[in-house]
Amino acid sequence: MMLSNRLFATTIIFGVYLIKVRTCSSWILADWKAHPIQIDRVRTLASLKSKLHHRMSKTWTKTVLESQRTNSVEGVETNNIQLQNSFSSINSENSNVRQDKRNLEKKSDLSFVYAASAIDDDGNNDMSTSTSDYVVVKETRGPLTSQSFAESDCWGNQPLLIRNAFQQDDVVDVGGWPTLEEIAELACDEEAESRIITHKEGEDTSYSLQLGPFEEDDIQTLFSGDTTNANMHDDEDNGDNLRWTLLVNDVDRFLPSVSDWISNSFPFLPNWRRDDGQISIADEGGAIGKHVDNYDVFLVQTSGMKEWSVGQHKIDLVEEDELLLPDLDVRILRKIETTGTKSFVLYPGDVLYLPPRVTHEGVALSDQCATLSVGCRAPSAAEMMVRVAEVMSSSLTGAAAQRYEDPDMLRSLLKHNQCKQGEITMEAKYRSKKLLQEALSEILDNEDKFDEWFGKISTESKRARYSEYPMPLTSSSEEEYDDAIDLDKDLSVWDSPETAVSAFLQGDGCFYQAEGIVFAYSSHPTSSNSDTHRLFVNGLCWEVSSSVQIDVIANERCLTLDSFLGHENGNICDNTRLLLEDLITRGLLYGSHDD
Repeated sequence: MMLSNRLFATTIIFGVYLIKVRTCSSWILADWKAHPIQIDRVRTLASLKSKLHHRMSKTWTKTVLESQRTNSVEGVETNNIQLQNSFSSINSENSNVRQDKRNLEKKSDLSFVYAASAIDDDGNNDMSTSTSDYVVVKETRGPLTSQSFAESDCWGNQPLLIRNAFQQDDVVDVGGWPTLEEIAELACDEEAESRIITHKEGEDTSYSLQLGPFEEDDIQTLFSGDTTNANMHDDEDNGDNLRWTLLVNDVDRFLPSVSDWISNSFPFLPNWRRDDGQISIADEGGAIGKHVDNYDVFLVQTSGMKEWSVGQHKIDLVEEDELLLPDLDVRILRKIETTGTKSFVLYPGDVLYLPPRVTHEGVALSDQCATLSVGCRAPSAAEMMVRVAEVMSSSLTGAAAQRYEDPDMLRSLLKHNQCKQGEITMEAKYRSKKLLQEALSEILDNEDKFDEWFGKISTESKRARYSEYPMPLTSSSEEEYDDAIDLDKDLSVWDSPETAVSAFLQGDGCFYQAEGIVFAYSSHPTSSNSDTHRLFVNGLCWEVSSSVQIDVIANERCLTLDSFLGHENGNICDNTRLLLEDLITRGLLYGSHDD
């Protein structure tokens, strides 16, 4: 199957140069020439290497998924006795829950709904805690759509298990889920954020963390199931009893096909609220411990089987702090029997949505068990106050630049004919409070200033990036560009922002938002009876006229000429053209022949 021929102009310019500086350049270039198939959008070195692996691994991945479907909910192959016994134990312990499920299936449009406040782990009624503390877990069947998720009324409130939310074959065909090879590549790449969490089965105090990048040999050894030879244990432990989980963040930034899939599969998530795609892969028994997140998350099972245990109620920060196991590298919560959990086994294509502050733990029931986590941004009030303080601290004018003054201090002293050197007077506290309130209100109560401030901070990258990303188009040299042209003779159209936009306006190709970059826009009325329109990208702001189609630029991951011509404004004005050229120059948009 031919991959889409999306050509990221900036990175193609750097492509050969970057490949040459890596020790693996010889086999990458040889593989490229030996397999004359089209390359998917090339953006960074990690992305380029991942594409090459992705071409070779699709058939393998599809075969593995076919095998996993055979061992689905109908039962596990008889030769896997240990796993079969595990499922039997799970089924026995949760027989009361399944009976409750069958009864409620008759009363609900959802597959089943059960209240954790009514049934504990043993199937007994337990009303010892107020029902308002509990969360209700729902289950439904796919496909996952904006409409079906909205109708579930679970957002921010309660967990939702969606069986067959996605069809495996459809996702594999478009490369929407990372392959084993791609995960291994990213774990070894210094530009990626990777980590391995290990523990001894049944020992919650044994969790340990190692940060990447990792050596290729260690990752290959780990994937082979030989933890005794991988450098994942201390000298006192030979690694025989270790269970491991490898996690990689920002996979959607490195793999354009994953970014496309997340954008298409979760259209109900605003760009500024979506964080990143994190992939985790584990051997049987692998886990990262019981924990809680501060944000909404969609856990997509992409390979293997995983059992999730979900807590019956939300916990606050104080409860979390009290439950944390001490002296660990990771935040793991103690398991308290009285809190109760509900368990589910997820298969490829299933999705578990969790709102913030719900405790959960996932344990792999098979090797090469992979979960793609689509997380959301959720800034706290404290975090936003810090960002407000940053703006205030750099102000040279306005209320934030003012200092405390008390011109009547000596006048008051003369009036009362006494001096109390140790006293902080009521007048001093009042003046200080007023000074602070005026500085804050200058941002919070000014719609225009707040709009600009919030748009910038909500589109900034949350993670440090060690390379220049996105790469400005102007950073290429003529020699590097000539090298890239040798790989593909059809790149001249993307030689400059001007020629790229000109070709685009003639219907040639499309523009893509750079992966991992947040695009957003806003409009708000002003005192002059007009609206202010702003485009925010990666922490930057453009204030434009109403004729500029910023909603198209921010809403469409893939921009085509039809995207603009079908807009209510119709034609692309000169200001829109200039904005597109600026975004391309900065590397925030890139050109492709494939739309």
